[in-house]
Amino acid sequence: MDFSKELNPQQYAAVIHTEGPLVVFAGAGTGKTRVITCRIAYLIREKKVPPSRILAITFTNKAAGEMRERVADMAGPSAVASRPVPGYGGGAWISTFHSFCARVLKMDAASFGVREDFVIYDEDDQRRAVKDILKELRLAEDKTYRPRAFAEKINRLKDSLIDAESYALNSLNSTDVHRRIFSEIYSLYAKKLELSAALDFGDLILKVVERFRGDAGILEKYQKRFDYVLVDEYQDTNPAQYYLTKYLSAGHSNVCVVGDDDQSIYSWRGADRKNISSFRSDHPSAKVVKLEQNYRSTPQILSAAVSVISNNLDRHPKSLWTRLPDGEDVVRRECDSDLEEAQAVASEIRRLSDVEGVPTDRIAVLYRMNSQSRLLEDALLAEAVPYRLVGSVKFYERQEVKNLISYLKIIQNYDDEVSLKRIINVPHRGIGTVTLDKIVAHARAHNLTLFQTMRISDAFGGLSGKTASRVREFADKIIRWRDDAIKFSPSALAKKVAEESGYLAELEKENTPESLNRAANVKELVSALAEYEELSENPSLSGWLDDIALSSDADFAEGAKNGAVLTTVHLAKGLEFDAVFVVGMEESVFPMASAFRDSSEMEEERRLCYVAFTRARRRLYVSGSHYKVIYGKPTRLSPSRFVAEAIGAASCRAGSFDKSFDGAERHSVSAVATAAGGGRDPDIRPSSVGEWRAGSRVRHKTFGEGVVTAVAAVDEDIKLTVRFNDGKLRKFYARYASFEAIP
Repeated sequence: MDFSKELNPQQYAAVIHTEGPLVVFAGAGTGKTRVITCRIAYLIREKKVPPSRILAITFTNKAAGEMRERVADMAGPSAVASRPVPGYGGGAWISTFHSFCARVLKMDAASFGVREDFVIYDEDDQRRAVKDILKELRLAEDKTYRPRAFAEKINRLKDSLIDAESYALNSLNSTDVHRRIFSEIYSLYAKKLELSAALDFGDLILKVVERFRGDAGILEKYQKRFDYVLVDEYQDTNPAQYYLTKYLSAGHSNVCVVGDDDQSIYSWRGADRKNISSFRSDHPSAKVVKLEQNYRSTPQILSAAVSVISNNLDRHPKSLWTRLPDGEDVVRRECDSDLEEAQAVASEIRRLSDVEGVPTDRIAVLYRMNSQSRLLEDALLAEAVPYRLVGSVKFYERQEVKNLISYLKIIQNYDDEVSLKRIINVPHRGIGTVTLDKIVAHARAHNLTLFQTMRISDAFGGLSGKTASRVREFADKIIRWRDDAIKFSPSALAKKVAEESGYLAELEKENTPESLNRAANVKELVSALAEYEELSENPSLSGWLDDIALSSDADFAEGAKNGAVLTTVHLAKGLEFDAVFVVGMEESVFPMASAFRDSSEMEEERRLCYVAFTRARRRLYVSGSHYKVIYGKPTRLSPSRFVAEAIGAASCRAGSFDKSFDGAERHSVSAVATAAGGGRDPDIRPSSVGEWRAGSRVRHKTFGEGVVTAVAAVDEDIKLTVRFNDGKLRKFYARYASFEAIP
């Protein structure tokens, strides 16, 4: 390709600036992935840089895979490395931060002080490890001692390069009881991982950065390994990722970072968007390029998004524009209830699919919190609209799948205590909780691992002869399977374990729809391993386990080919759809209530709204309701301030989603703006008690005609139950209902 002709001037400037630091501020939909991949191809083709001297890092495996494909198309298959090996030539390293560090640690384990056969603990493994520690400390799980919260705090500390030893030293003289308790939990957690030869996600980067800081020789080795470093989504880097980038590029300063401070939405997990805005402070000679031409969204969508984000004060100014032709107006709707909102969304998706031919897999419904999906799912099912819920339990996190993976992990690494505890009695083999507690107690008392203790179970007291025999037999099976791992492919080994362990037979014997579905998932896991073997140059059990552990929800988000995508805005980042519905646009929902107390949180909520709007290519719908049922209680809500800000763009109109419904009530822009500021549309007034009687016939603007079946006074309002002609019962608050009485 001719880069000067295929790229716009700003993109081309970013591609050809190869020497010295470069920061690219890439607005939504401006082609940042294209710039990164073209830059890599340009270095290889035009500058004759050996591909193995290039390191490109992004945040999801899916994004890394897409980059590898694009670079291979432009510079040839040999330009990218599927599994890079330091010192042996090969292609460019294109991976996530965690995958890069995991690969370095695996291949250079001795230099970094870790075992080569270490396993990677995911979030579920982490929580189980913390839960075990709470049990050992005899701390009951409650609101104060929550495994998930402790695991999350440990992650944030590691992201800030604070290990357990450092935290303990800083906590020695603390008078805070909870801090001292957490310090003990963190120290025990670190010891548990060390004994299990396990690393969690935070460890992967922490171990590398710590060694770079303390060993100039190791650091120099990797600095010389890469002449060019590129980092995508730099606004989402945390301190550990920031220092990893800094150390790797310090020798030559040929570092290119790409990102958009307006799309920084992960501060809650440690991301610091100041990393991109302060890049020039670290690199005074850095060249700055702004990508402002949007190739994704229509002018109407872009105008609404820009109108929202422009209200943020702490941002790098950008002027997004597009040459795309005008499209549909952004449509905004206020509903009486969240139930009505869900039904209206489902109805419009059905219309888009049936009448306008929009494929459902090119439609997304975005919300602020996962809990908002329930009503949407019910409504889509009622409309027979296929959908896929992104952010629910992933395939590799399902119980039966995790169980078989745990078998494979313990075969790879006998010392993996979390995995061993998970499957020691799966399927049931007579090794219950009491037996396990005795094994753990003996292991702790004699400084042994659980697996070592199991192998000598008949040599220590406390277990009956029959129980000790069961424990020893299970340990012997694991040893035999480890021998089999040398002779069998990963998929064949998984099949062998599923059958010989008795787990698959137990699921099939239960013979319920749920157990048979679980059995099918176990078989699907074997198929997944076989597929991995076909696609991988050097398939191995260790490599596959690492890939699975390093995957994320975002890696599966774009695989929805069978229906509309339902997901949170956070998980939608990086995706795009022909039509996007942003629902729940109410104060205290989007933005969340916590943002009212902190201007920086409010700005992040606004950035989240900007991300939501810019996922849309052709159509954007925004909606909210006058009340929601929260914790069983109807709660009145005002429209989100972000709606009023979007209405500042001429591209936004209010009304029904269904344009063919001529009788839809249309609110003027001024009325909507007033409502968004906390007021009410003057045309909607509370109804007096006398107007409503059971048996009265009414007409609703969305649901048609129906009969009032019940009337009740609730919190100075009137709650109506109406049975509509479709046979469904729906509940409304009279204050917000848009009913017309039928004589």
